[in-house]
Amino acid sequence: MRLAISKKNQSTLLSILVVAGFTLPIFGFFVASGISPSRQLLHSSNGTKLWVASSAQKVGRQAVPSRYTFNDTLHVSLARNEYEAVQVVVLPKTHVTSMSLTASDLNHVLFPTEIIGNGNITWNPVEYVLNDTYPDRLALQGPFHATERVNTPIWFQIHAPSNVIAGTYRGTVQINGPGFNAANFTLEVEVWNFTLPEVGHIDSFFNPSVDPRDGDDLDIFHNMREHRAMPAGLDMGFTTENATGQLEFNFTDWDVQFQYMLDRGQRAFMVGLPDRGGEGHPEFSVAYNESAVRNYEKLYTHLEAKNWTQYCYVYQIDEPSIHECYTVEKHCQLLHQGAPTLRTLVTAEPSEEISFLFDDIDIWCPMPNGYDKSIVQHMKETWECEFWSYVCLFPKSPYANIQAYNPAMDGRLLTGFHSWAYDLDGFLYWHTTFYYYGNFGLGFNGFLDGWLLYPQEDGTGYLNSTRWELLRDGFEDYEYLWMLNHTLHHNASTLPPNTEAEIEGIFDNLHALLPDPNEFEHDYNPYMNLREQIAQILVGM
Repeated sequence: MRLAISKKNQSTLLSILVVAGFTLPIFGFFVASGISPSRQLLHSSNGTKLWVASSAQKVGRQAVPSRYTFNDTLHVSLARNEYEAVQVVVLPKTHVTSMSLTASDLNHVLFPTEIIGNGNITWNPVEYVLNDTYPDRLALQGPFHATERVNTPIWFQIHAPSNVIAGTYRGTVQINGPGFNAANFTLEVEVWNFTLPEVGHIDSFFNPSVDPRDGDDLDIFHNMREHRAMPAGLDMGFTTENATGQLEFNFTDWDVQFQYMLDRGQRAFMVGLPDRGGEGHPEFSVAYNESAVRNYEKLYTHLEAKNWTQYCYVYQIDEPSIHECYTVEKHCQLLHQGAPTLRTLVTAEPSEEISFLFDDIDIWCPMPNGYDKSIVQHMKETWECEFWSYVCLFPKSPYANIQAYNPAMDGRLLTGFHSWAYDLDGFLYWHTTFYYYGNFGLGFNGFLDGWLLYPQEDGTGYLNSTRWELLRDGFEDYEYLWMLNHTLHHNASTLPPNTEAEIEGIFDNLHALLPDPNEFEHDYNPYMNLREQIAQILVGM
């Protein structure tokens, strides 16, 4: 169910929710997000300050730390083939126009000829949306304005290429502008001696499907893959109807684009047939059933010949009612007659009421309020199925979500630590570019539901969001955990003394942070401590 809120009442609703005690971090994001602000002060001169906030803080316009600790070196640690961001917050004494940031190349402190080029350092002013309330949209890198005594966060992101050597790199960063005394600080980047896999180990579904032959779609695809996300599927037909209404198959172009996406790390493709292969006959009539099975056989035969069945699934229906589940059962039976090992996905939680589907569904995808660890474990062991998770308008707090008003850390948890702790195989989000619904707010519900990429005003592309960046951070966190688990189970005989117990302790601590989907630690710091502990073990291997 999706709710509409009139534009007229949106501001009133914001106020009501705050008064009612809902967790909407509007005026002071630090308290509402459950994250203590950083107190690092990078620069202070003539009343103007540069201070540091983590990527998981929603920086309020006027919320500042009560005390600062001065340190003019900004430190970031990451693996090879990883992105990591912090926020450098400009708090000027007076209004400054056309500010800019420049960063040098980073030189290895022991081997100065080894560099991380400054092309791997990006910075984007964080723009506030929804009545200038929520920090989310990342502006293009370029001149920006900073308002007197108002925070201007800069999303400052480092990428460590796969081919750099491990160690510490240093460079300098300068922020300046007309009438503004240049602010300089040192950037120190520690590259850990391991590399995140190019192809991840958790699947995902992010609408829209794409057709790589289309320029806009190709941009979205590459953006998604850069963020370790997977578009829903390949949006180009391999079927046409002949004069008698029968489906004819031509996979020539589809195969080329499928392989293109596969070569770039796509590992989950939603596939399907028009009218589920029924060719317009009355649903579940003899003619419909025969057509559906025949057409699924054609699709399946082709996928098997290409060895692609393992990457594909049929998304049966979105959030089915109990009544609709009986229909789903019949469609699954037709599908599996024609395509025995082609997986089926449904956005529903397994329950006794729909236990008749347990033989038919290969991928269960409930919201976080629809499962716990025991349910996931039982279903996987008994029915050999996969478990994904999804969020949309729901669930509400205290469950994790990526609406405008949710704590920023929620997104990173959903695709990372949360997914690992609950043994989830994938993450589904219903849309990334659902820009408007009626004339209110942004996204489906006015609070950014279904909206992760912002259209540029000139229509030439898309702007990322802080929530989108944090989802990638979560996918990267998942790879840390996967690599740690792989080390435990495949290299146990070569582990240094006490390392096996240390690894098991890390997993125990993770489960202690995430005991239940509605009761978990929101603070950024304990998870980053675990991340660093994992890194030190992987470096040692």
